[in-house]
Amino acid sequence: MVYPCSVQPSAGDHITPTIELRKPLGAGGMGHVWIAWHAGLHTEVVVKLIAADLAQDPAMVARFSREAAAAAQVRSPHVVQIFDHGVTATGHPYIAMERLEGESLRERLDRTGVVPPRELAVIVGQCARALSRAHERGVVHRDIKPDNVFLTDLGADEPFVKVLDFGIAKTEAGPSSATTTGAVLGSPFYMSPEQILGKKDVDFHTDLWSLGVLTYEALLGVRPFAGETIGALSISICREDLPVPSSQRAGVPASFDDWFARACAREPRRRFASVGELADQLKAALAAAPATLGPVISPLAFAPTAQLGSTTAAAVSQAQAPTSSARRVVALVAVAVLGCVAGLVVYQLRSAPPPVEVSSPKVSAATGSTPPGPASSSTTTPAPPTASTEPTITTKPQPATEPKKKGAAVPSAAPSTSASASSSVSAPPSKPAATGVDHDPQIF
Repeated sequence: MVYPCSVQPSAGDHITPTIELRKPLGAGGMGHVWIAWHAGLHTEVVVKLIAADLAQDPAMVARFSREAAAAAQVRSPHVVQIFDHGVTATGHPYIAMERLEGESLRERLDRTGVVPPRELAVIVGQCARALSRAHERGVVHRDIKPDNVFLTDLGADEPFVKVLDFGIAKTEAGPSSATTTGAVLGSPFYMSPEQILGKKDVDFHTDLWSLGVLTYEALLGVRPFAGETIGALSISICREDLPVPSSQRAGVPASFDDWFARACAREPRRRFASVGELADQLKAALAAAPATLGPVISPLAFAPTAQLGSTTAAAVSQAQAPTSSARRVVALVAVAVLGCVAGLVVYQLRSAPPPVEVSSPKVSAATGSTPPGPASSSTTTPAPPTASTEPTITTKPQPATEPKKKGAAVPSAAPSTSASASSSVSAPPSKPAATGVDHDPQIF
């Protein structure tokens, strides 16, 4: 049945004879949320109204009604309580539910980044109680994510969890609960492989996967699967290697690696047998974790889509086959190491002095004396800046003298009168080796 909405709701409107709208609380794609006064209960409640354009869609109206019915069927203290639902006199489908004080897990993560291991085990445990009751009654939530986990403020040391939004829940009864093959319902980042592929036989195992992804994000501060498009995200969820949590953040115990691998096993039957077993195993896995974990080691490897840059987006869109994120990190490290090694080799080659040919000692024609012997052949003497560039045949230039340097003898050599048959450029005699003079420094 289609319900025509004649007017938009406003403050002061009566949804029912006992429920009066007070002030808007928020708005979204599905409609508006208001704070209202329930005269019969003498308390404030929250009223959810479907958007006017969606009220013309019978499928959306059926989904809206199913949300109220599914939450009412579960009857768990960890599921938001439904007081009433129906259609207003102006044609607006509505749900009246309890007003919660606190914040969603999404708001908590936006504020703190992560949740301490012990507290996270408590939150997941309470979510498991709500989902366990739902699964017993044939209800599959199919949209578990931080936005739908509410942490109520009861003034206690630990939060009291409420699971919200059963709008796309799948129930055993009624044809309206069936999912058409190929239809994708839910939040893509938290969908299981069978759910994101639109398979018809999605069962309670999909809630186990979503709870595993939520736990990973709350513990490490990043999502385990990412992609710039639905196609890229689907490849990450369905085909890429599962990330290893302990390699992504310091302090994460190896036992959590095993827990996550089982919670998010791609084959549904390889996951935990129940959501209760999932919660119990998580508590045991995080028992060895420190109260405060270290920083995230590689945040960009599994960052949310909104945080990926354009370069990463281009690389993802051009990929023809799935590539493990861990392999990409290893490849980048290997390239960096090879670059450093190549740089050191080039630096060594450029900084090494060129070898200089050392002439054998000659007898001075002027004095008849023999100049001091050259340095040891094992030592290569660099050519001074004033090295001669004359032809190979030299004719009696004046003896060169150098100022006496500390720790070295001053040669008094006269050039040889003989012509050199070598084609190399002749160099002035090298200085003699002196005790205590260091060799050229070496890089390695």
